[in-house]
Amino acid sequence: MATMKTDPVHTERAKLVATVEGVLTVNASLLDSGADLSVASGGLVSALLAAGAAPEITTMGPFSLRPYGADSRPVVVTKQVRFGSLKFKTGCGPLMLRGLRVWVDEAVAGVELTLGLPVMQKLGYSDKTLLENAHRQQAQWDFADQTIATP
Repeated sequence: MATMKTDPVHTERAKLVATVEGVLTVNASLLDSGADLSVASGGLVSALLAAGAAPEITTMGPFSLRPYGADSRPVVVTKQVRFGSLKFKTGCGPLMLRGLRVWVDEAVAGVELTLGLPVMQKLGYSDKTLLENAHRQQAQWDFADQTIATP
């Protein structure tokens, strides 16, 4: 899964912790509004199976996914996994997603999960709402103090 990684000292993003199938805690969750599809790593699926979970795995394709970025190479996927449950801890209580289908990137050994824009939109995300909420807080935002981010 192609994502831009930066020095963690310069980022203040809290990790999203999710529990998959009630048996596997995933710390590497990512909500990606630039991703058209949701993708789990092969390592996540392997860890689920090793923990005794039995997610529904469907063989399809092959299909070529094209991550964004100058150095990104196509990712060939041949499987989808359907999670019976994916639970996030939120400040308002647990949020449960059921029956979520994601593509499997078998080349990634780590435990990773990226939820793309269609999932985010179903959960209520929209660019328009984000900007309207920002405007409700203040009409002008100053980024002059923003440090130069280097990968």
